[in-house]
Amino acid sequence: MLRSLLVIVGLWFVVICTGCTQVHSPPDRHAPVQEASFRESKKRGVRLLIWLTVDQMRGDYLEKYRVSLGTGGFTWLAEHGRSYEQVHYSHAITETAPGHATLFTGAPPRVHGIIANQWLLPDGTEVAAVTDKESLLVTVSESGLSTRVGSSPRQLLVPTLGDALIEQKGRSARVISVSGKDRGAILPGGLRGQAYWLGPEGFVTSSFYRKEVPDWLTLHQKAHPVASYLARGWSLFEEEEKYQSPASVLSYAPREWSAGFPHRLTAGADPMSAVKSSPFSDEAVIDVALSALAGEDLGRDDIPDLLAISLSATDMIGHQFGPESRELEDQLVRLDAQIARLVEHLNDFLDPDEFVLVLSADHGACESAEFLRKVGRHGRRLTEATLEEAVRKSLKQEYGHERYFLGVASPYVTLNRAAMLQYGVQVQGVRNVVAAALGEVEGVHLVHIVGDPVPAGELGSRLAAAIHSERSGDIYVVPERDTLLLQSESLGATHGSPWGYDTHVPLLLVGPGVVPGSSPGPFDVRSLAPTIAHLLGIDPPAAANAPLLPLGPYRAFQ
Repeated sequence: MLRSLLVIVGLWFVVICTGCTQVHSPPDRHAPVQEASFRESKKRGVRLLIWLTVDQMRGDYLEKYRVSLGTGGFTWLAEHGRSYEQVHYSHAITETAPGHATLFTGAPPRVHGIIANQWLLPDGTEVAAVTDKESLLVTVSESGLSTRVGSSPRQLLVPTLGDALIEQKGRSARVISVSGKDRGAILPGGLRGQAYWLGPEGFVTSSFYRKEVPDWLTLHQKAHPVASYLARGWSLFEEEEKYQSPASVLSYAPREWSAGFPHRLTAGADPMSAVKSSPFSDEAVIDVALSALAGEDLGRDDIPDLLAISLSATDMIGHQFGPESRELEDQLVRLDAQIARLVEHLNDFLDPDEFVLVLSADHGACESAEFLRKVGRHGRRLTEATLEEAVRKSLKQEYGHERYFLGVASPYVTLNRAAMLQYGVQVQGVRNVVAAALGEVEGVHLVHIVGDPVPAGELGSRLAAAIHSERSGDIYVVPERDTLLLQSESLGATHGSPWGYDTHVPLLLVGPGVVPGSSPGPFDVRSLAPTIAHLLGIDPPAAANAPLLPLGPYRAFQ
């Protein structure tokens, strides 16, 4: 009982946690360290890196909603750290999995291998970026291994910052990653860290990492049941007159919540789906991050640890209501408060020279087509089904059948190589036929046949950085500006394009050696991982070779 009480109290206060020994698998994972006083001595260097990744946060949000934000979250980061302007992804595919992989490896998709959220295998099977049939979910409710397929980072081809940290500092360096999404937790955690994400009933992990959940997570789940986040409903966080965005209802709003504020749970709504489609998933992730901070003894010794926190609510709400919605603005106001809560805890937990705090995003977003048309832009919706229809029609006209088509997993169209080989048809000829048909589809800007030379200029270089020689499909489809290439008609808005609204993300960095201020840019997101490695005093991940970000006026590091 005493041990349980200590761990619970440790979620909110600095405590010395006893009995935290745990077994990590596979080998080379971290082991617990000897307990020590938090403030035994000064100037010990960075002991903790906290890396916040906001899913689907555009680079212009902080300025656009500046007057709506408080003083303890985003504003605190900007005032105490360095703000980098015009930070962009230099690859064409702007989705969650490639974005997280690029952030933490410092490499583009053509190197780290995470070419999209999902892609097609040669047999037509769709595989998600972190799907792993060899791993099983590990949950609290099932007291260990479940029978459900889990997830892992096995498809990530190069090491992350956390992997480099553990390799160079030894098993005493701990890497913990948490998120509302599996890919948002797993890819930042890398091959050597530990990852926890929101599963069917609460936070889960997989057998790739361990055979049962740690004690601190069991206690956390009991203290924070899913239903507890939904009890108060979803009303505006601030007074209505403080909001800039119009109170409009997009027809693609999630079925778990009633239309318009205040949002109420609909009859029969699944609690976990409701949490994930609301701001409360970020609150749940911050809660479990604070539990991990205490339960995993992070920042307790002189070896730096990494706590990666990926916040998914902005992405879910952006998809459902649109980046222009009042729901999105309310989400950012609430996220600001959650970050302020985390910052307050960190400032109580460590001295300013003992932690680095970074905030970034995995991609931006485009407004809904309906909103774009309302403001005079050429908003358009383009679905995978429309691309598939064009491909099938072209094949039937040219060959009399559709057997050479395999599938669409945007931005790629994949052809059936086995069928072409069986019937002695030249692959390039089929690709040319399909590419010509796709080029006639309204809303398509460019059709690139994978393997052909990329176009000259910035767009071509972005395509080259996105395409992996073994995993990418046959044809890469680039939508026109302000055209939403949607996987499903059920989405209100999306991202994924190489255009500025999708590639531009914020970047704020706080820590010893970082001079508060602003750097105008432009900057490549790939510079972040080697820069953080520099601040931690380690070599960057193996595939990270972008130049370091400026940390302010020149200052020699001691």
